Amino acid sequence: MYKFKNPLIAFAGPLFLIGVIALVASGSHARVNGNTEGQFGPPIVGLWKVVITLNGTEILRGFDIYNSDRTEVLAEFHDPRTGNVCLGVWTQAGPHTFKLLHPAFRWNHQVDESLILPPLLNQSWVGYRIVTEDVTVDPDGNSFSGTFTIRRFSTAGVFQGETDAQVTGERITPDTPEANLF
Repeated sequence: MYKFKNPLIAFAGPLFLIGVIALVASGSHARVNGNTEGQFGPPIVGLWKVVITLNGTEILRGFDIYNSDRTEVLAEFHDPRTGNVCLGVWTQAGPHTFKLLHPAFRWNHQVDESLILPPLLNQSWVGYRIVTEDVTVDPDGNSFSGTFTIRRFSTAGVFQGETDAQVTGERITPDTPEANLF
């Protein structure tokens, strides 16, 4: 074992190392909000209740989680047999702004989802849909709003149309009242 010749270094070195380890291990316990990056990263990170509207009419709702590794998972509010969980990736575009890319497959779902029979033999793949979002998290970190665009493509990748809508999100925490989840 190496012995330090200077007793100050022998004492201060390990003390300094313990202090650095304690500082790193303690992390930030501040709540993630729009003003700072909390222990989990940018203010978009977390669980959100999202609502998508087109011309003021709700067309989709769900629970959306933005992970600190810059992936995203949306559980849409419709029959799980139709594939209601979609995956995406996000990046930070500014202090409070974020961009999302969310690729998905398109199927020719029955209008009456009660007619969908396992194992979904009455459906066929009709193409892709690419969802993009540009959202801004409010300064308090508890809500966001922005644009929601769906671009539709055939199975061969031929563009078939686009829908532009609005998206809003409300942060969900362990303290969120149940009534706010609906």
